Amino acid sequence: MSLDFRDTALTSVPRGFGKLEDLAWLLRFPTHSDGSIDVWCSLEELGHLLKLKALEIRALEKAPSGSAAAKAMLSSKNHLTILDLRFTSRLGEEGEVKNDISKEEHERIEDVLANLCPPTRIEALDINGYFARGLPQWMRTMSAFGSLRWLVLRDYACCTQLPNGLGQLPFLGLFWVHRAPSVQCIRHDLLLPSLGGEADGEEEAPALTGTQNKRRQPHHTSRGAGVAFPKLQRLGFLGMLEWTEWEWEQHVPAMPALEVLEIKNCKLQRLPAGLAQHARLLRELHLSNIQHLVSVENFPSLVKLWSYENPSLERISNNPSLQWIDISNCQALKELDGLPSLRSLEWWDWVADALPEYLREANLRKLRVDCNRSLLKLIALQDESSVWGKIKHVQQLKAYGHETEEDEEEWYIYYTKEPYSFDAYLGESTGDFIFNLPSGFIVVNL
Repeated sequence: MSLDFRDTALTSVPRGFGKLEDLAWLLRFPTHSDGSIDVWCSLEELGHLLKLKALEIRALEKAPSGSAAAKAMLSSKNHLTILDLRFTSRLGEEGEVKNDISKEEHERIEDVLANLCPPTRIEALDINGYFARGLPQWMRTMSAFGSLRWLVLRDYACCTQLPNGLGQLPFLGLFWVHRAPSVQCIRHDLLLPSLGGEADGEEEAPALTGTQNKRRQPHHTSRGAGVAFPKLQRLGFLGMLEWTEWEWEQHVPAMPALEVLEIKNCKLQRLPAGLAQHARLLRELHLSNIQHLVSVENFPSLVKLWSYENPSLERISNNPSLQWIDISNCQALKELDGLPSLRSLEWWDWVADALPEYLREANLRKLRVDCNRSLLKLIALQDESSVWGKIKHVQQLKAYGHETEEDEEEWYIYYTKEPYSFDAYLGESTGDFIFNLPSGFIVVNL
């Protein structure tokens, strides 16, 4: 039996809802805030639904207290494997915290989430809009949730740290953070909560952060936990506006199964050495608007790379399996080196007045160019002393000229080196069509 309120505008449910004891799926259940509990259903009635397998609760900021949230009795629901907890977001369109939040509200929201602890058998957990400054205790020790396979944090407004103990979860396959503007550093405790190691019978060593402890010892997993994030395949950090540092040293083994990594909208300075050293199955890397990132290098298994709006990126190097790159508005990029498998590249820049110099040395079979129409005209001239000399060696070229995103008329150049072919259309205003002939090409004005 299931109920789905996702396509409704309901803000309250009539009292007596808890009598639906056979309910297995309950989606978009609204939290009720006023005191008329004799009429409207409160979180307490969820406590009677012991057969729930999937539950989504929204507007949790309306919960009057942690004790009210505790009456939902989530931790005792032994069949619950999918849980979605939603607060109304406090983030603006650009990902910034948009309203002042009082100390009392921070404390109440943390208390509410503290009393919505999932059962340890939970497999998929999505927390949306949490805006307290601190983490509840159960999120500081998430290694207890040994069945968790999916964890998503969205609009995570005010916390400066991510949940602890995730690296010790044996089945976690996806971890995604979407908009967390207060996180500045991802520390080693994301991977290994006990950094000094702990032998049986010994007291737990205090967590070490940053470079504050000069006596830091090599990191070890605690009590035989093994490699951190052993099953993680997909990882995303998006909209972490103040994130500058990711601590992960080469001698800390983690993420051996990672295949896809996406990082977007942050101030990260470098990708950690441990990522390149241990993420040996990483095939796809999406990097967008990372303000201070200088290089992407030393990833042995990387096959596809997306690099958009990375203003400080200077080099992509020593990635021996890299076959395909999509580059957009990375004006500082000067070097493509140590990429013996690279065969295809897509380059997007509607502002640049020239093609990048690194294309001259790139051994490409396929190149796509999206540029402004002035640059497209320069390409069409096939003047080897100009931009054409940088790309004439490419086996296949597709180039498109744009003025605005609303352009309906498409200017293009299609070029094949062997057998030679060169076709172009430069717009109705010029009436220029360029066709290939066995002895060269001809421009026809219509």
